[in-house]
Amino acid sequence: MRRLADSSGETARSPQLRRPALVFTSLAAASSLIGAFVPTAATTLTADTVAVALLLYTGIATVARWAAGRAADRHGSARLIIPAVLASAAGMGAFAWTSNPVAVIAAAAVFGAGFGTAQAATSTAMFQAAEPNEYAAVSAVWNVAYDTGLGLGPVVFGLLATQTGTAVGFVGVAVLLLSHTLQRRRDAAPSR
Repeated sequence: MRRLADSSGETARSPQLRRPALVFTSLAAASSLIGAFVPTAATTLTADTVAVALLLYTGIATVARWAAGRAADRHGSARLIIPAVLASAAGMGAFAWTSNPVAVIAAAAVFGAGFGTAQAATSTAMFQAAEPNEYAAVSAVWNVAYDTGLGLGPVVFGLLATQTGTAVGFVGVAVLLLSHTLQRRRDAAPSR
């Protein structure tokens, strides 16, 4: 295992932690939009349909987090991050069709699978890059990423959606999430 740094402050600033933390901040921000904006954007849907979508999102995210954690422990987390982000982006983009009950339910399920996987994959990647004496700093960085995303997501999206509408806002968030995938692929590509 590679040593990240000698102090907690240096550990927190390490690129091995910063990259997954930034990805997870964006995903946490996106996740906060589901409860905050999908119910109000899906005005043509029944309350039962929205409730099913929210239940699916949280239930699938929980199961995906557990399954991804097991897979990451056995095979490493690096291979899970890009698929998790892609699934999250697909789910978020599908929320643009808030008048279609099938689209909303599918979006919730797909986003839940991606977000749950990302929760496990990003935290595991961060812990795997650290020494045991750095675990407290890793935990703090991951939790700050989560809380920052949860707090900023609705604020930024709300400001954006008042100008563009929620459908464009959901697609914009999906594009932001996809940009993380492209960046990660660039980071992983061998230099020539």
